[in-house]
Amino acid sequence: MKLIAIVSINFQGADVTSETSFQGIMGKLKAGDSVAAADVHQRYADRLVQLARRRLAKRYQTKFDPDDVVQSAFHSFFRRHAEGQFEFESWDNLWSLLTSITIRKCGRRVKSYNSAKRDIQREHVLNADADMAALGASREPTPDDAALLEETLDQLLSELSPDQQQVLILKLQNYSNEEISEKIGRTERTVYRVLTLIRQRLQEIEGELS
Repeated sequence: MKLIAIVSINFQGADVTSETSFQGIMGKLKAGDSVAAADVHQRYADRLVQLARRRLAKRYQTKFDPDDVVQSAFHSFFRRHAEGQFEFESWDNLWSLLTSITIRKCGRRVKSYNSAKRDIQREHVLNADADMAALGASREPTPDDAALLEETLDQLLSELSPDQQQVLILKLQNYSNEEISEKIGRTERTVYRVLTLIRQRLQEIEGELS
């Protein structure tokens, strides 16, 4: 809200003619006028891209372009405005709304990306059916994937007993539950219980790291 308030100061000097022009453009925009849409886009696109860059850490900017985030924000705004969801009094009000939409879009992209990484880790590291050996088998991990995986496994292993660590390590080496049972001298049921415990703890750790 502070950023919006600071930027809004730039529009406080708008005159009656400007306000009248604003209402006319908003009316045309609501009717689907492409010229009005281009006008709004031209007014705000560059500043919104700069805002998106400030909101996104550099490591996320390598995953998705701030310009794409802004285009998504405009798409949402144009659609919702055409549906009659918004009413504005000035360019100042419009700017505040567009910044709000852009900031939310940035947050959602980051959240979605982090969730996807956690899903990949969960899929490759631990499976409900104890098929954890698929870790990294389908593709080369990215540096971010590797860092997150290393951090997760380090914390997980530090909390496990020696026997539990052995079960996890063997599973990551592609051994079946039956083979693990034979190697550690325990029943398959015991192996399954350990893997279930590990899976539950992994999910907790992932939530803490997010």
